[in-house]
Amino acid sequence: MDVYVEGHPIALGARASLRPVLGWRGVRYDTDQDRSAFAYGISAEYHPREALALRLGYFRRTGSGEGPFAFDALDIARELGLGLAARLGPEWRAEMLVRYDVGDGEFPVLDLTLIRVAHCLEYGVTWHKVRSEFGIRVGLARTGQVEAPGW
Repeated sequence: MDVYVEGHPIALGARASLRPVLGWRGVRYDTDQDRSAFAYGISAEYHPREALALRLGYFRRTGSGEGPFAFDALDIARELGLGLAARLGPEWRAEMLVRYDVGDGEFPVLDLTLIRVAHCLEYGVTWHKVRSEFGIRVGLARTGQVEAPGW
């Protein structure tokens, strides 16, 4: 189970705000193992225009327990994250998400996404540079101001 809560934005002017973030993840396996993680941080958001959004955040994660899979282990303990989203026209949006591991000094995540909005649905393709893989994305279309991706 994953639970993430973002606090109400704290305005820093007409186009900028700060937002506290809390998260918890709990996993229980049929091998009688369990793993949990707690995360907290703050993100700053800036919207210079309705069609452009930038998010910068710092997050701290702590984990405990063990499990049979390596892919669900705690990946980044201290992170700086950067998200950028831009509407490229009435039917297209591009997003970028970069995560920097403060402890290792590496960029384990760089995702680039191109999304087409058709009626009430979004279709997109994401390129995960670090893992050299593509992904497909389908979801409900967002309306209004563009939101930058976050964790």
